Amino acid sequence: GFSVLNHQTRVNEGSIELVLHANKFRERTGWDLFVFGGVGIVGFKTKGNLLNEADQLYAYDQLTDYSQGTLNGILDNTYESTLDGSTSGKVNTVVMPSLGFGIGYQFAPRFSMGFEHKTTFTRLDHFDGYNDPSGTYENDWYHYTSVYLRFHIKKRPPFEPPVEEVRAP
Repeated sequence: GFSVLNHQTRVNEGSIELVLHANKFRERTGWDLFVFGGVGIVGFKTKGNLLNEADQLYAYDQLTDYSQGTLNGILDNTYESTLDGSTSGKVNTVVMPSLGFGIGYQFAPRFSMGFEHKTTFTRLDHFDGYNDPSGTYENDWYHYTSVYLRFHIKKRPPFEPPVEEVRAP
């Protein structure tokens, strides 16, 4: 009737995203509201810490206390078991869509800061190493939140040599 989700997922992502800013609103108020979405190629590897130091399964069914402190006391944090259906050493590579939003403030013409949050839809059920047999949570998602400092570097105008005036005699 219970499970201990003891996994670690390593993710590398490269994506192309389209960003839509509310520029007129930013010009009036200084607040930069934006949404973005895209598609990326994601490489991931999910492993579980299923075996103790004696290479035996942890005896979770014999525990009476499932608090974080108790679990940290018995786990060795080796993450030795592949949980994503891949063979050992292989990285899963999948195309995944994403959607996000952000808010920032334009403090000066060339400087703004804010935060953004992005959700990536894996379209998989084994991204976290656990397949939900009920199908309630059929697709796993992962989230990324960041704080940013943005510096706008202005392009210099092209060099134009001085023009000499020629006067008629």
